[in-house]
Amino acid sequence: MHRIARFIALWLGMWGLLGCQHTYKEVPATNLPRPRLRSDAIVYVPIPPDGLFKKHVAANSGKLTAVAVRDGFAKHVKRAYVGRMIESMATSLETARQHRCTYVAYPSIVRWEDRATEFSGVKDKMEIKIEVVEAATGEILHTTVLQGKSRWLTDGGDRPQDLLEKPIEDYVASLFQSAPRSPSK
Repeated sequence: MHRIARFIALWLGMWGLLGCQHTYKEVPATNLPRPRLRSDAIVYVPIPPDGLFKKHVAANSGKLTAVAVRDGFAKHVKRAYVGRMIESMATSLETARQHRCTYVAYPSIVRWEDRATEFSGVKDKMEIKIEVVEAATGEILHTTVLQGKSRWLTDGGDRPQDLLEKPIEDYVASLFQSAPRSPSK
């Protein structure tokens, strides 16, 4: 009987730990190798249109996404800016060139699901696409899709924007890591 109680306690503990963490996934959207970006760069991040959830606009989700992308780049480059309005890729490139930016990090909201997780048990979900573009040439250097799901056990304070910071930081950091060294002979 003691073994059964211990097994149940262990199982519940593992279940609780799994339910207390956000989960993330990156899905590269192209076969392009991950570039190594310059740290002396200036990055421009336009504001994408707000996401939709059940035919309702997720107000301010575009601005929140752009700020999170900007914050991710700001840790690695000379300067990073967020646009003032929603822009197409072509307009973003024009703006970036006018301000002598090196790269455009163009975010798009694919999914933005703000659920009442604490009542329904259905997790919040976020999915954004980021295209990193050379501003001068318009060449797409890399495209990826970042996905996040909220934890299952929540007190009601979680929102999709809470899922942005970690996967964006990890992705952006990977763009500035030095290439692996070749073994010495």
